[in-house]
Amino acid sequence: MKNILTFTALFLATILHSQTILTVGEIFNFNFNDEFHSMNDYPPGPPNAIRMKVIAKHFSANNDTVFYSRSFNNYHSVFNPNPSPHLDYYFNIYIDSVFYTNLTDSVLCNSMDTSCVSIVNTTICGVPTNGVSYLWPEIYNAMIYGKGLGVVRDVYVEDGSPEYSYDHKIFYFKKDTIECGIPDLITSISSNIASEGSATVYPSPFKDYVRIKWDKKIKNAALLDITGTIKQSIHPNSNEFVIYTSDLKDGFYILQITDESNQVHQRKLIRANNL
Repeated sequence: MKNILTFTALFLATILHSQTILTVGEIFNFNFNDEFHSMNDYPPGPPNAIRMKVIAKHFSANNDTVFYSRSFNNYHSVFNPNPSPHLDYYFNIYIDSVFYTNLTDSVLCNSMDTSCVSIVNTTICGVPTNGVSYLWPEIYNAMIYGKGLGVVRDVYVEDGSPEYSYDHKIFYFKKDTIECGIPDLITSISSNIASEGSATVYPSPFKDYVRIKWDKKIKNAALLDITGTIKQSIHPNSNEFVIYTSDLKDGFYILQITDESNQVHQRKLIRANNL
């Protein structure tokens, strides 16, 4: 694992180019109603999301510090095998405050810090990104920052052990006139009930296919993985249809349905190959 991390750090160091180095003020330049969805996906686990929206902003008297108020609607889920395999969801809604100072400073490495390797990435949905990675004998940490997006990825690996590792990354943002990714629309509902409407979905867990029967005609149906990536998409224009899934990996998926009234519904599903 150490050799892999050393190679990664050296490779990242070689991609430094003439792209503009972002300042703290540019990176954490949020506006009212900016929205960001992120998740922890290493070690692999059930669906989870941190969903944050900016609700207030002001500067200090000398404009070297910016203050934000933020609202959160987060959740995580836990696999529960009884009485039948399903996910239990836990939600957390709150408001907090945060500030960023020294706004004209760069977030990149101090030249005297030998454990730090500066990197500059390309873009995320056209938005410039900068990154910093740190490499110690037993620990690797990388922070990727986006202009006006804050921290878009934070990777931490300790001694190659999943128990002491995480990968936190943004998968959706809405900022001014820019929208990127697929928003997480899961609401505070019980594990086996769709957000609206009623459905028969079987088999559950599924393997080679999943059959859906809805109480309304369906315009569009999509099967998303836990990162929000669409894995299958069909336009059945009926209230009963089949999605074939033999090429999917085992894990947790979200069935997202748009009905004839343009309302969006969701259902949590599990794929298991050893059925």
